[in-house]
Amino acid sequence: MAAATSGTGFDRAGALRRQANEPKQWSKPAFASATGGCTVELGTNAAGEPDVLQPTLLVPGAETYSIGGDVRPSPWAGRSFRVKVQLHESYPFKGPETGDIVFVDVPFHPNVMPDGSLCCDGLDWKPVKGLKHIAQFVQEALSQPSKDHFINADAGKLLGEDLAAFETKARTGDKRA
Repeated sequence: MAAATSGTGFDRAGALRRQANEPKQWSKPAFASATGGCTVELGTNAAGEPDVLQPTLLVPGAETYSIGGDVRPSPWAGRSFRVKVQLHESYPFKGPETGDIVFVDVPFHPNVMPDGSLCCDGLDWKPVKGLKHIAQFVQEALSQPSKDHFINADAGKLLGEDLAAFETKARTGDKRA
């Protein structure tokens, strides 16, 4: 028998099963190990119950980062970032889009908008992937800033023109231009 699908073409029962089961993995040591030390806090819905569609990642700043093939000490090392993730009702069949992954603690970074939004163009979403993939994507974005393809113009320009000034600003957490 085929799975029942909603009018949007996704298996609603399958989505609900995945949404109920996946959070059990988020608190296991293997999740933190596979994501560079990320942990997860669940949001709450209007009834005050845990809401698996609104997790918050706690993302440690990487010790090193790569720029132009050069590996350098990371200006975000020793810091932790809270990152809110808004998953869609059809998750995991529909992954996050730009605006669905938002840093609460906003780093000065070329791939993070000043409002905290992270560009999701490189997320490469497939339904078999989950929050672990999202956490790895956030870690990768932090550790591999792009001076050529950026969404934060001030950070991208400073990274390309004055690396020392960029690192100082990123280290202090100053998001302003």
